[in-house]
Amino acid sequence: MERISDDRKISKEDVLLEEKYYDDVEYVLIPHDDLLNNIKNLAGRIRNDYKEVYFLCVLEGAKVFYDELKKHLGNLKFEEGFVSAKSYSNTGSTGDIRVKGFDFDELKEKNVLIVDDILDTGRTLHKILKDVKRSKPQSLEISVLFEKRNNYEHGLKAKYTGFSIPDKFIIGFGMDYNEKFRELKHTCVISKNAIEKYKV
Repeated sequence: MERISDDRKISKEDVLLEEKYYDDVEYVLIPHDDLLNNIKNLAGRIRNDYKEVYFLCVLEGAKVFYDELKKHLGNLKFEEGFVSAKSYSNTGSTGDIRVKGFDFDELKEKNVLIVDDILDTGRTLHKILKDVKRSKPQSLEISVLFEKRNNYEHGLKAKYTGFSIPDKFIIGFGMDYNEKFRELKHTCVISKNAIEKYKV
């Protein structure tokens, strides 16, 4: 896991951020190339640890991360499934976790690796873990691209984590604010202007 310091701030000019995002981004936290290199390393660890694995990707946020991860799995034998989970409105978790779109019975006696975008409050992953465990998998682990350093005592630990990041609301590389900014290729800290502009 790569630790991103609390005071790391990369200027928008340094990564040639598209001009249309300038007002919506406070600063860049992790440039696109750093994200890709980190995911490639994560994939190597997974490839070494498994002979066969079932990836359960959490939509929508983890899709970009998962698609990149799959490019580097080599000859690893795997199955995949997708589960939809939503808990955020504006910049906060609602606590109302809605999980749908997947038959968890498929996971019986499988080596399951849940792929999610971020470990923050832990509420979404707790809910999904509970559903997966009922199906009696052979093994169960978690991979996240980001683990946020905050005060939530969720008791969860992802075996495969890309970055430890400060307690900031991030957008880009699949991460959204009210369904906006997923297509932004860098991971950025959202501006106050954008929080107000796109609030629902």
